[in-house]
Amino acid sequence: MKKNHAHFLNTYNGMLTRIKATFSPPATESALVTWKRYMEQLEARPYTKLTTRETLRLLKEPALTEDLGRIDRAIYGHDTSVLDSLEHLKGYADRKFHQRLREVQHG
Repeated sequence: MKKNHAHFLNTYNGMLTRIKATFSPPATESALVTWKRYMEQLEARPYTKLTTRETLRLLKEPALTEDLGRIDRAIYGHDTSVLDSLEHLKGYADRKFHQRLREVQHG
């Protein structure tokens, strides 16, 4: 579990570095898909099959509403101000990882 998390962070951070250097909608979409795949593996929920609206209904996390909306606008509308939102997704994944790790450690 720790190895998977470290791999996710390494991969995702590399993607963020590339997006920061040169924004592109495909790179932004790739980062979102990487996050969804990691979350799917971590929580056993079908993130990759869900739209943004469905994801928000599933998570019930108001803080992610703006972030996922901004990422969608970056992918489909070429809004380049997406780094903070991608960082927030990384933080969310990190918090969920630590929560899951505590659950596993304490039964």
